[in-house]
Amino acid sequence: MSDRLDFPLHGLAVYNPQLLSKDELVRFFVARQRELDRLIEALQREAEGQPQHHLVVGARGMGKTTLLNRLRYAIEDDPQLRERCLGLVFPEEQYNIGNLADFWLNCVDALADVLEHQGQDELPQELDEQIAHLQSLPQTDDRGRRGLELLCTLADRLDRRLVLLVDNIDLVIDRLPNKEDWALRQVLSEESRIQLVGGTSAPFESYYSHDKAFYDFFRIHQLQGLNDDETFTVLRRLAETTGHDHITHLLNDDPARIRTLRLMAGGNPRTVVILFNLLAKDVNGNVRSDLEQLLDYCTPLYKHRLDALPPQAQRVVDALAMHWDPVNAATIAKTTHLPVNVVSTQLNRLTKEGTVEKVALPGTKRLGFQIAERFFNIWCLMRASRRVRRRLGWLVEFLRTMLEPEDLVRRAQGFQGTGQALRHAEWGFALADAIADLPLQRAIDNNHENIALSALSLILVARGNWNDAVTYARELLNKYSHHQDYGWFERDMFFAEAVKHQFIPQARALLFEFALDERWEPLDRALALIEADDPAQLAAIAPEMREAVRLVLSRIAPDFLSPPD
Repeated sequence: MSDRLDFPLHGLAVYNPQLLSKDELVRFFVARQRELDRLIEALQREAEGQPQHHLVVGARGMGKTTLLNRLRYAIEDDPQLRERCLGLVFPEEQYNIGNLADFWLNCVDALADVLEHQGQDELPQELDEQIAHLQSLPQTDDRGRRGLELLCTLADRLDRRLVLLVDNIDLVIDRLPNKEDWALRQVLSEESRIQLVGGTSAPFESYYSHDKAFYDFFRIHQLQGLNDDETFTVLRRLAETTGHDHITHLLNDDPARIRTLRLMAGGNPRTVVILFNLLAKDVNGNVRSDLEQLLDYCTPLYKHRLDALPPQAQRVVDALAMHWDPVNAATIAKTTHLPVNVVSTQLNRLTKEGTVEKVALPGTKRLGFQIAERFFNIWCLMRASRRVRRRLGWLVEFLRTMLEPEDLVRRAQGFQGTGQALRHAEWGFALADAIADLPLQRAIDNNHENIALSALSLILVARGNWNDAVTYARELLNKYSHHQDYGWFERDMFFAEAVKHQFIPQARALLFEFALDERWEPLDRALALIEADDPAQLAAIAPEMREAVRLVLSRIAPDFLSPPD
């Protein structure tokens, strides 16, 4: 008899990877191959004796469920593990659990599913009858003991260790009453026939509180967001697997578009899959339209998540999202006009359920808080006031221009000055000796006036002459009224020279003069960090903005974040 896993979904599952057939899941599994390999190696090492138990930790959409489902098939396909282990998968949320006995019966039920999937008929039917009998018994310790004994007897009968692949294990443990979490820990500590690999959105209280049952019990596998290389690998593999060659061409021709979206989504694999699905339908767009489509796709999920929260929790989440940078409870209390103790209670509850995460705030012993799923934070910002949406739009455009230097080079190399080839990145210094007389600017063709202003301002600031340099910079900036039209090709080199010659306050004043402290916020924040000489404050910036600031620092002050010798 076959179960639903035998029927292909014929597509990419965004929220329910368990709906994929084995072949589909294996083919589409790309993002977490490294983590899968580590878990397989650990299970192989622990195949004999008392096993180590593992906990996969990651925010929503980071790939926990997919990883656990893929691990099940890896156990099936690995010759060594197949002889010794049997992976059991469960519903993502086990709402029927009221005590430990229910959990053990769920394990027996999951084993029956696996056996049925393998083509066995008699034993699964027998197990269904035994489960029904045990469920009819009164809620006593004997019921739980008999459920565990049945599970261990089955492990002996099959001569396999049962690897319990339990997503949202924190919800299971939280449902256990009367210190049954300690009873579960005792079983896992002593019973070699059972191994647990759990998934959770955040390390639960039992893990980080020393007086709780599972303090320092699991080996932690933290799922971080995908970096640029990993994101491109995932999209290329998906394009090859599904035959969408136009996406491969997009990755080659417009990498800045993808890199910007990856950064805004925090490298969330689920969002990368959604992006792929959108691009598979149409690649004719730009980074702004891509972002808007992604946010629109996620709106039903995010709106439901926010609507399901109590009113006070909604206010706290909204304040956190609008603040954007990590923030402490006292600041949220001032913003929401709620008592600090109420805010702290809501933050602890939101942290426990994975909506919020705790972060260290530099320069203080107090913890800060931020929205755990970064794209959820972006969604909240885009639904806020016009001013907040504009700030986010400026960041997207700033990132796009910062992440496509090759395109700027091609544009710059298309210009020719009078008797001189004006090339990006070499203009200023190559022309430094040639332009001894500054009025030579008038000899340059009017079509290339902006290039001349850029080159001249760079030459002068590189010579340590800020007053004259800023005159030409102002003339250049006065020509434009919109962020995306600022044609200052040498911007990074100009501000790098300003930093080198200690014109940092003056440089920030120039940004403020033209309202570029908001339009080019990552640049202003980078200059502020350099002025304060405090690299640690980078951790106090929202992750999306932080990466943009880090990128700016790599261009204008590459040694600023380098560790001391």
